Amino acid sequence: MAEDQSLRYYSWTRRAARACFRPFIGTRLTPNHITALRWAAATAACGFFFRGDMMSGGLLWVGSAFLDRCDGEFARMTGLSSRVGYLFDLIGDIVFNGIVFAALGLGISISAALGGVLGIPGDIWLIIGGLAGGGVFLAGVLAEINEQGMKEGEKTFNGRWGFDFDDFAYLIGIIPCLGGAPYLLIGASTGGPLAAVIIGAKLARKRMAC
Repeated sequence: MAEDQSLRYYSWTRRAARACFRPFIGTRLTPNHITALRWAAATAACGFFFRGDMMSGGLLWVGSAFLDRCDGEFARMTGLSSRVGYLFDLIGDIVFNGIVFAALGLGISISAALGGVLGIPGDIWLIIGGLAGGGVFLAGVLAEINEQGMKEGEKTFNGRWGFDFDDFAYLIGIIPCLGGAPYLLIGASTGGPLAAVIIGAKLARKRMAC
């Protein structure tokens, strides 16, 4: 099995997901139930980030990121994969990965208005959050377009050493818990748009090669 495919299906986080949900095989639980729970956890996480509660938001986001791995693994284990389930999961990935940075920007802007964060005014944090969220959202859309027609197991960005590239989502929860939300947001405001440009360039090269 190719390295990228083995990483996608046998990464540490996916192994953990299979171990956690294997006991539920044969029950009424479906992958869409897990995806719905993921949506609920991500929504709550964004709400806490918006309020400036980085610890609660971070913990809920880590839980939602893990559930995002669990629904797909459970679908494969049970043979319940479906187009509807795939779209349900995909929409959650793209939308929430963008919204969470906007929520962080709003939460940090409130703290900045009350006393400043890194010496940056609150309204600037709104712009930073918008850049981060917009860039990550666009990168997610372009990555999905890029992966259409690719071989099963192939991704726009492959993982290494037992980690999926998507495992970076855990850091969105962990870093705010450690007090690093402003630095995470600044990094994402650059990394998100840059990733979108890189993926866009890949798509352009593909079209030119056709």
